[in-house]
Amino acid sequence: MSLTRDIIKSQVVQPALLSVADFTGDIEDFSFANFQPTHQSVFLNKIKSTLNGIPVTDGGTPYPQYMYDIILNPSIFSGWATIKDCIDYTTNNYSTGPR
Repeated sequence: MSLTRDIIKSQVVQPALLSVADFTGDIEDFSFANFQPTHQSVFLNKIKSTLNGIPVTDGGTPYPQYMYDIILNPSIFSGWATIKDCIDYTTNNYSTGPR
């Protein structure tokens, strides 16, 4: 199953953001300007662990031997100005591989 941008936004990035910050309005406009290194680390780890936890399926058939994954690090984070950038990066760069 391919993960849509909406799934990435609502099931991966939004819960990760809620683990470190409060926000109002559309999360895509949320800026990382006030993020401290601890926030960044928790946020990136939450994205990765949440993405890893989504079951891989194809046509309703589960494939528990596979998982979704993504490369995330401070260098990648530094290229994001807003949550929109994070959502776009995650949507375009996740992969499926063996557990």
